[in-house]
Amino acid sequence: MNMHAKPELLATHHILQDGKKIHFRNDTKPNQKLVNGKWCDMYADANVAKWASRINQKPVVCSTTKTEISPIYPRNGVIGAWQGD
Repeated sequence: MNMHAKPELLATHHILQDGKKIHFRNDTKPNQKLVNGKWCDMYADANVAKWASRINQKPVVCSTTKTEISPIYPRNGVIGAWQGD
């Protein structure tokens, strides 16, 4: 009997980042993250258990921050002049 299980079933922890669920494994050294259906090693001291929730609990919600470009930019045609000068 050769069954191919979903890789998500091997996850021990998960988070919800920007509306997407991300799975992790804490039972391996180094910890692993599920990327495009494959388990990838994380950095050596990732310690997923400290910041991600267990798979049987509600996921921790994380969001990435978006930075906006500064409204100050160089004026066209004027050497050394900036908006707001």
